[in-house]
This record gives sequence, C-alpha cells and structure tokens, in this order.
Amino acid sequence: MAKFFVGQRIKKTRGVAGIGVTGRLISFNASEDYDATAELDSGVTNQSGEPIPPGHEVWIHLEQWEPIIPEGAQPGECSFQELMDHLRSTTPESA
Repeated sequence: MAKFFVGQRIKKTRGVAGIGVTGRLISFNASEDYDATAELDSGVTNQSGEPIPPGHEVWIHLEQWEPIIPEGAQPGECSFQELMDHLRSTTPESA
C-alpha cells in the first residue's frame, strides 16, 4: 500500500466514480467509515448525483487513491540516519 502524508497531492485511481480526480490530503481518520479527508482540485458529482465544487473537502477511502509523485522524483540513496550522521559530521560544533 502507498504511504500517504497530510498535504500530499493525490489522484483517484479506483472506485465507482471520479476516476482521475486530483486533490490534496487534508487529514487522516475523518470518520468511522472513511480513512481521510481531501480537498479536491476540480468539481465532481457524488454518488447521489449532487455536484461537489472544486476546493470542497470530502471524506475518502485511501485504497481508492494514489500519491502523485513529481516527475523525476527518485527515492533517496541514504537512510534518514545516514543523512543525520553526515549532517553532524559536516556541521561545526558549538563552542
């Protein structure tokens, strides 16, 4: 399963309606029935046929969404600990 974080750009890739809709992840644990809340970039129609305008927050199931990864983005070569060790070794000590 993909890893998500608040503020991440996401795209709906599965489900009944709204395939291809993009948005931004706002929060996790939106309710008992939904995993998260997202703010949509474009208007869509909900399952009842009612329009949902752009910028509106909706409850979502994360298994129907994928992270949008910027073009050219690659996983890091180093672990977080290696990066911190390198930072410590290159930063002058405080007197």
